[in-house]
Amino acid sequence: TLRGARMDGANLTGANLTSANLENVSLAGNKMVGANLENAYVQRAQLVGADLERVRGTRANFREANLLRANLAQGVFDWTDFTNATLKSSNCEDARFVNCDMATVDLREAVLLNATFDNVQMPGASLAGLDLRAPRIGKVVLVKANMSGCVLRGVQFRKMRMDGARLEGADLREANLEGAILDGAYLSGVEMRSTRMRSASLVGAVLADADISGCDLILANLSEADCTRTDFRFTRLVGAECRKAHFQWADLRNADFTNASVGGASFWGARMMNTKLPWQAFFWKVIVGASTVFIVARRRREERQKRDH
Repeated sequence: TLRGARMDGANLTGANLTSANLENVSLAGNKMVGANLENAYVQRAQLVGADLERVRGTRANFREANLLRANLAQGVFDWTDFTNATLKSSNCEDARFVNCDMATVDLREAVLLNATFDNVQMPGASLAGLDLRAPRIGKVVLVKANMSGCVLRGVQFRKMRMDGARLEGADLREANLEGAILDGAYLSGVEMRSTRMRSASLVGAVLADADISGCDLILANLSEADCTRTDFRFTRLVGAECRKAHFQWADLRNADFTNASVGGASFWGARMMNTKLPWQAFFWKVIVGASTVFIVARRRREERQKRDH
């Protein structure tokens, strides 16, 4: 066992460390290219700036390990535990992460080009600002993950679990989120033009100020969702569940709510033109139309008062 040892800067290229106990070991700046770490216990180890290129880490335990700026390129990490590990600014190019536990892992600023993530548990992971078009992503659980500002344009996230995830300001244009679970997710300000979200669940999600124009939300569930000032132009919500949703000041021009359930939903101040609403919500067209006339008249009056002063 090497538990607690200080081995900073050591050269362990090609070393056989199978089942080794490296708990709390300091390996900062280490060269471990091609080393065998299968079944190794690397919990809370310090691997800042270490070179682990082509490392075999199957079934290793990296819980709470510090891999800041480490090089994991072409590494194989099947059934590996990275719970609460720090991989910020690490190089994971062409690395393989299959059947891994990566709960609350920190991957911010990491290089993920051609990396593989499949059947990975990533609840609470920090992924903010990453370009997630670069890695190959299969089945991944992203419950309560922080993906604010991520680039997800065109990604295939069908049936992905992202409930409670933070996606503020993310780019999801043309992505496939059919059947995805986004209950309670934070999607304020996201760009989702032409995104496929058929049968997706967005119960209680926050979509305020998002651009969802041209989306396919057929049969989606937006119950109690906050869609304040959201752009729904040309969006298809046929048969969608929208009970108690908030569409205040949303742009609903040319949106299609045919056969949608809108009981208890609020459309106050929404912009409507060529909007198809179910008969139960017809009174909202009358109210919105009347309020629009009132608002326009008030704006004109305010403009006249400004000119007079």
